[in-house]
Amino acid sequence: MAAKTIFQPIDIVKYEDMGYDGSCLTIYGVPTDNEATNIQPMLFTENASDYREVAEVLQTETTDDLSNFSKAFVIPGLGVSTDRVKAALREHKITVTNDYEKCDFIVIDNCIEDNYDSRFRTTKMLHHKTNMYIVNENHFEQHYDDTGQWTVFCDKIKNNFNLHSTNYESAAYDLHGISGLAIELTHKIKAKEIDVVSIDTVLNASNNKQTLTTELVSQLRSMMQSNDDRTLAGSILPTIDYKTKPGLLWELAEFTSQRVDYDYNRNKDIKYWAEKANIRGLSRMSAEEALLHFEEQDRLDAETFKMLEPIIRSQISIHNRELYVFKVQIKPEYRKYFKKNKINENN
Repeated sequence: MAAKTIFQPIDIVKYEDMGYDGSCLTIYGVPTDNEATNIQPMLFTENASDYREVAEVLQTETTDDLSNFSKAFVIPGLGVSTDRVKAALREHKITVTNDYEKCDFIVIDNCIEDNYDSRFRTTKMLHHKTNMYIVNENHFEQHYDDTGQWTVFCDKIKNNFNLHSTNYESAAYDLHGISGLAIELTHKIKAKEIDVVSIDTVLNASNNKQTLTTELVSQLRSMMQSNDDRTLAGSILPTIDYKTKPGLLWELAEFTSQRVDYDYNRNKDIKYWAEKANIRGLSRMSAEEALLHFEEQDRLDAETFKMLEPIIRSQISIHNRELYVFKVQIKPEYRKYFKKNKINENN
């Protein structure tokens, strides 16, 4: 049974069999803790195109149909809590396994790569680092003697070890790290042994999704102002369908953005939902900016226009009213949002 960790054995033969360049590969050790008590192998390639293709294979959804599946493997470090994923999959009679060798498909998001700084996060399958050193003496000598692998000297361990007191060399400027798990899953996907399903597909297929209404927005506003009800309000947010009712979503963002950053900053489900819904971005928009934003995204409809336009109109500022009379008219290209629905007229 395979353990749920990115550090699966490195199978270079399997990697090369997928058509990737084997002439520029190196296996380095990667510390998994600050004391470097555990060093695990990772494959590094100097071929950026191969690295990007692996990432693309892992993140490209192959189906959105969940009806033929029975077991799912949730990738490490997913942006949504495992409990929520399990609940959503349970509705389709799908169980979650920790053994990738037993799954029908993997549940993926778009955050499988660690390229933030000089640390190696053990929940990310791919790593892109720059300007790193490798070491093989003192504390790291035993790992080198056992495996022949140098260890990457990363920020995770720099406070506990001095680089100048050990033998070190410069690694390639661009380090493209591919974990053993990434190799195994990529091989299975390319061999069509497993499918890839986006976490968005899983969550949006859940019966727990609810559409925003004026009443729900008002209810959440009231709950957010109460310390007793704020936790309950937080449990409702991830169930809201952020793809519909953009005008109400803009109104919701106005009073939830700061709550997400401060009250719910450790809740993975709320943070994921808020990011997908662009809550922070919407909260910074005026009504007019939001309307134009939704138009650009092809999400502007008559309901949203009629909700936001009166707010925009109320914010018009006209001077010299003592001498002149002004008439406000909506531009011709926006008048279509006021046309009556002919289908409704005929009923």
